[in-house]
Amino acid sequence: MFLKQKKIFVDIFIVLCSLSFVFVAHAQDLKDAFGNANTVAVSGGYDTGVSAESMIAKIISVVLSILGVIFLILMIYGGYIWMMARDNEQEVTRAKNLITAAVIGVVVIVLAYAISFFVIQNVTKDVFKNDSSWEESEPDLNL
Repeated sequence: MFLKQKKIFVDIFIVLCSLSFVFVAHAQDLKDAFGNANTVAVSGGYDTGVSAESMIAKIISVVLSILGVIFLILMIYGGYIWMMARDNEQEVTRAKNLITAAVIGVVVIVLAYAISFFVIQNVTKDVFKNDSSWEESEPDLNL
């Protein structure tokens, strides 16, 4: 009887987990939903306005999203190991170490992103500030 309830619980858990990864279409992202429309627009003479900064930002966003999913999977796996350990202290220690490593990993990733974002914002603000001394001017020939 206990095995049947456990199987039903695991099946429901798997179905809920698979349904929780449904992606939502945001209105501002629909311009990217058409695949090669960007290439067609460029060949037709329209500027798409995609800059290197926006491409790098999208890549970083995707990588951070994947790392977040990996963190979630590790947390669920560590919790599952801990729940199934029963009285086995080695398994409990293994689960605690896995959860601790996952949390430390996500903290390191978030701190690295925050520090690099802060440094890049301050460096670009200082280097590319709108200062008249950087602009080219006509030389004064009336001496």
